Amino acid sequence: MLSVFKKNKGNITEASIKNLIETEFDAEFYAKKYKFLETNDYLSHFLKEGWKEGLDPCEWFSTSKYLIAYPDVAASGVNPFFHYLHYGKAEGRNGGLVAKGNDDLRSLVRTNNFADSEYENSKYFSEACDILGTNTEFSSNNFERFANWTKIVPKANGPHPHVKAFIDSVKATGSGSEAVTSGWVIRKQNSFIWFETNQGQILPMRSAFFQYREDVYNAFEDEMTEALPLTGFVQALTACNPGTVLKIYALSSEGAHEVAQCEVERIESTPKKLAEFLATINTPLSELPKRISKIDEPLISSAIAQKNKAIAAMPHEVYSFGECSNPEASIIIPLYGRVDFVEAQMQCFSKDLFIQNHCELIYVIDDPTLVEPFKKLSSDIHALYGIPFKVVWGGLNRGFSGANNLGVEYATAHYLLFLNSDAFPTNPGWVEQLTDVLNSNSDFGVVSPRLLFADGSIQHAGMEFVYRNELSIWTNHHPNMGIDPSLDPHSEATVVPAVTGACMLMTRALFDSVGGWDNGYLIGDFEDSDLCFKIREQGKHCVYVPTVELTHLERQSFNLTGAPDFRTKVVIYNATRHQNKWSSLLQQSVSKG
Repeated sequence: MLSVFKKNKGNITEASIKNLIETEFDAEFYAKKYKFLETNDYLSHFLKEGWKEGLDPCEWFSTSKYLIAYPDVAASGVNPFFHYLHYGKAEGRNGGLVAKGNDDLRSLVRTNNFADSEYENSKYFSEACDILGTNTEFSSNNFERFANWTKIVPKANGPHPHVKAFIDSVKATGSGSEAVTSGWVIRKQNSFIWFETNQGQILPMRSAFFQYREDVYNAFEDEMTEALPLTGFVQALTACNPGTVLKIYALSSEGAHEVAQCEVERIESTPKKLAEFLATINTPLSELPKRISKIDEPLISSAIAQKNKAIAAMPHEVYSFGECSNPEASIIIPLYGRVDFVEAQMQCFSKDLFIQNHCELIYVIDDPTLVEPFKKLSSDIHALYGIPFKVVWGGLNRGFSGANNLGVEYATAHYLLFLNSDAFPTNPGWVEQLTDVLNSNSDFGVVSPRLLFADGSIQHAGMEFVYRNELSIWTNHHPNMGIDPSLDPHSEATVVPAVTGACMLMTRALFDSVGGWDNGYLIGDFEDSDLCFKIREQGKHCVYVPTVELTHLERQSFNLTGAPDFRTKVVIYNATRHQNKWSSLLQQSVSKG
């Protein structure tokens, strides 16, 4: 770009710079945003000082981001807003632009708007049709053929006759193995458009997830009569490293036009960070499960798999406080966030002879901040109550499923009982009662007690599944939640679609045969019903036992249809993964509620 400035230096004057900037400069925005300025001549201030201080000339342009995105512009000393208006826009430089407001969207793209009457008769269109056809689905062989074909299509100069596109963002992990881009494109039914990375990946845009963008429709309403209505796109990519450039090309009778480009920014490869970024890409909640199935889940699942691979290599630390010989049941209790419930729970255990004589307690620390505090607390608790237990630390946070699976590695009993640290038995003998129910019928696979809120009302009486039409997903539902236990329609062991992971008991043999807990979910949710479905696949039943009660200090409700914040989107993500995995069993477990 510096060479361009030298070449045209004689044609650029302060007056020409001012005249061009004045056409897009927003004095009202400037005054409102920078109230500290002691001047009313906002344009002159921006021209002389403002841009050097990183001030923005209007709502849709970021001075600092543009200079960061394009070091050659920063080195030239030229006003970045002038550069964009005079050179950058025509070159497709999008860094620093903020897509806000309908009129602003038009300023983000190069326009031509002339008819390409020869397009459908051109050799390029014919060749593209031969490779990809007109179907929305195509094989990996088509992908490879199309990629090779684009390499011989000549690059055309100037804007595309009618295709307009803009990349809002593109993020990739350091390895480039997970990447995602979003933006918008105005295209016709017969358009051939593709992504191209600096690493040579070429991907037809028709493989993207498309959604309605009201802002784009309003900005280009006059052009939408012949255009496809779903203009917003989200696309997963590979071979797309941070610091490189992603481009979008569109085919015309003249060849391939570059219609958009954006520098690839780095994002942390942890599942949570990747999910947080994906959550910032706006999609109506009703459409989010479709996007998750196509885009989010493959990306996040890959990140989770990498994390789990690293977890598997982590060493474990095990501390034993006393010994329990020949236990009948192993009680596995994950610890996360707090340990102050442990002593209260131990008080309950100290009144139960079956636990003292026939159970091994395994506490799994799943929070690095709890390691040292719990070591000290463990010594004090063992000295006070005399009940033996193990403490297992797996080196990092593994999540609910991962912590439970780790605990099983150190369990030696015939029965496994998974218990939350904030669940407290109301009477002794409860573990023995649960094992008796499990043994009463060979078809029983997992049993779970009635759980009560602190106020005595029912929290868990088995689980069922309800289809949420407004979200197009199946969700876990707790029937009879909040009612008085005396109103529970069940008075004896009852087969139910699923039970809660807050307290469930099964044999070690069955647990091993189904492969344990699925650690592929994101930050929890649906892991217990997933395990129940694994058990049901084996022909075994899930059983609710109302004659055994525990108090569980869990929140009493969660509003899934509230504000579309990150937590809500995590629930929708896990629900989508759950139903994609268990669609047939969910259909068999239909709730009419």
